[in-house]
Amino acid sequence: MFSEFPKFKIDPDYNTVFNQFPTLNVPYGESKLSPNTTVLMYQKVGNISTDKPLLYLVESNGRKSAYMMADGIWQWRLQEFASNENTKAFDDVFLKLVQYLSTKEDKRKFRVYTTKEEFFDNESVSFSAEVYNDSYERTFGNDVSIKVTKENGSVDEYSFIPSSANSTLEISGLSQGVYKYEATTKRDDKSEKVFGQFTVKNLQLELLDQRANFALLKQVADNTEGKFYTIETLGDIPSDLDNLGSKGVMHSNEDFLAIINLKWLFFFLLTLLSIEWFSRKYSGAY
Repeated sequence: MFSEFPKFKIDPDYNTVFNQFPTLNVPYGESKLSPNTTVLMYQKVGNISTDKPLLYLVESNGRKSAYMMADGIWQWRLQEFASNENTKAFDDVFLKLVQYLSTKEDKRKFRVYTTKEEFFDNESVSFSAEVYNDSYERTFGNDVSIKVTKENGSVDEYSFIPSSANSTLEISGLSQGVYKYEATTKRDDKSEKVFGQFTVKNLQLELLDQRANFALLKQVADNTEGKFYTIETLGDIPSDLDNLGSKGVMHSNEDFLAIINLKWLFFFLLTLLSIEWFSRKYSGAY
């Protein structure tokens, strides 16, 4: 049912799925297509394929349009769900079609962009650069300068030369915040500029996985001679506590204090020794 379509890829297995869809109401007559028309689907009568278009695209003056020469397409999605309990084929084809129609063609001859709009502070910010000639053929060897400005006004400058093997620039060590960048190059002795923006966010590891890891919790319980409970076994906790048979624990604490720090005891002993010494001296004993 699907023709060779160069605009986006369609899984060949979808032909089998679409062939099982119910017949649609198609107006009778001949269709005359303009040269700038691309047919996505052809009509089929029973098991006979025809050259009459069912779904086709037209591009004119930079504007893209799609035409469906049938009524009742909603039945296809219902049929796929009834047969497969999902609507993967229908959704995938028409989602790609909508994305293609909504995407504007970029005719700039100098393009610089980040691989995504948001980065974490532990990863590198990746820039890609593309330079084209007047025939929109990719060229290499142009010196590209990128000026990155943070919210506080601080500016860092980088430069690289895109090649056929590598046309990306990696910048690491950027702190959290919103950045603006300005990329410049010279093409045919003319200065070209591109502006853009990206964000660096703080990576919070605890938010990467917000689901409870039961396997890890059970392992911790086993390693500490504890018990692991799920919502189904919460009722076992009271009886397990009653059968635990906890033993009393006694704690002791010892402190060692030098006798010299007990002044009253020190002077008392010193007095006794002095009395003994005078007594011995008085009685003539040594």
